[in-house]
Amino acid sequence: MNAPAQVLPSPPLPTGLAPHAQWLAGEGAGSWFVLYLAPGSDAFYHMYRHAPHGELECRGQFMTDKDSSTFDISRPFAFTYPSHCARITVLQFGQVFTLIPVPNDLLS
Repeated sequence: MNAPAQVLPSPPLPTGLAPHAQWLAGEGAGSWFVLYLAPGSDAFYHMYRHAPHGELECRGQFMTDKDSSTFDISRPFAFTYPSHCARITVLQFGQVFTLIPVPNDLLS
């Protein structure tokens, strides 16, 4: 019989990370996620993903997919699965929202 997978508990928030960083635990691993509204935009977000001790793993600009247009970053939300460097999933008031990378042609 296989041993159950270990979910990594939240480590202390590393110095230098935004106080609103959220820990998303996984099996044997986890990451800190930080999401900001892009300056001058009401539709684009900056995402930063950090390793448990604070090292930057990836970052990018994201937008809601076509089915998630009512996400409100100013209201409480929680990161959930799947969330990684190519897609972010958040829960807000029981609703699931998907954020996807902003296409290059929209970044000008």
